[in-house]
Amino acid sequence: MLDFSGFAELSRFEISDIEFNCGQIASGVMLPVTGKLFRITDCTFSFPKDRGVTSIKEGCQGIVIESCLFNGWEFSLTAQNRTTVGFNVNANDAKIRNNRAAYFAHFGVLAGGSHIILGNHLFSEDEEPLGLRRAGLVFCTRNVRGFVVGNYIDNCFIEISNERDQNPVFSTGFTFGGLTITGNLFLCSNTSPAFRFLVLAPKGSGHSIAGLSVTGNVFRNGTGAIDRVEMVDTSDAVLNTGNYRNLVLANNTFNGITQATVSPILVEHTQNTAAETWVVDAGDYLPFGARARNVESHVLEGPVRNAGGAVQWVQPYVEVEQGAGNRLVHLRWPSAVRGKAMVKARCDNPL
Repeated sequence: MLDFSGFAELSRFEISDIEFNCGQIASGVMLPVTGKLFRITDCTFSFPKDRGVTSIKEGCQGIVIESCLFNGWEFSLTAQNRTTVGFNVNANDAKIRNNRAAYFAHFGVLAGGSHIILGNHLFSEDEEPLGLRRAGLVFCTRNVRGFVVGNYIDNCFIEISNERDQNPVFSTGFTFGGLTITGNLFLCSNTSPAFRFLVLAPKGSGHSIAGLSVTGNVFRNGTGAIDRVEMVDTSDAVLNTGNYRNLVLANNTFNGITQATVSPILVEHTQNTAAETWVVDAGDYLPFGARARNVESHVLEGPVRNAGGAVQWVQPYVEVEQGAGNRLVHLRWPSAVRGKAMVKARCDNPL
């Protein structure tokens, strides 16, 4: 409806208080080839045929999309059959704030980095009893350098991939990470137990995670339960779990989630039978198929006793990355003892 693709460069252009009634016939706004600080505020995009706002090259540098309504026309379709996209960006520094988007395949597809996604409400449910879902936000750059804060993400998920890499196999540089996900409400209903809110999708081998923080969020399934909140999509490649660094999932709330995801995780281990090796299992808590790479601390709760019940004044040492998948921690004692220990394990090296 507004086509700026004929401009080689257009910066600091503003659109506000306009209703784009696309009627499934047209898309909304096509951005210029290059430019900076395009600003779209207080607008409504109703039933865009393919895109609400489209960037064809670099005209989205520093774009601001704020306080807009994106109304998709595909509400009668199942989520997996929707094709429309609210907006896409290719360059850096997008500010996407306080918008509402309903019934799109994806609300936002973001290449580039240093994006701020703040205070948006996006949802994409359907009437299927065990429905599939699509990504509400797709980050196409492996090291996002961004914030996702205070959003309401309903029946869709966040996907991070490196699908824009010309050489997707990792050799040098930054791997997946650089993203802070804080204070969001994640909600789903009528979904398959296999649904996940956070999906990493590597397109080439050798990648890991470095610098991903997921804190203070609420994860809730309103009907039934999903298995867990995070996964690695291994359709194209797997992650190097032995090289995770600075990966934190903490202080989140889980409702209707079968297995919580936490790292660092404090595990209470009770050893009822005297043994020289106590096997502490934190594996199911660890995110993205991670290993038990480090132990921050271990504290004994009460005395440890030998098989005869006598108190033993001894301390164990720790062996990490034990067992199948390297997901267990061993406490090794000089002789067989029983008791209780609090072990704080983590899936990464902190630096």
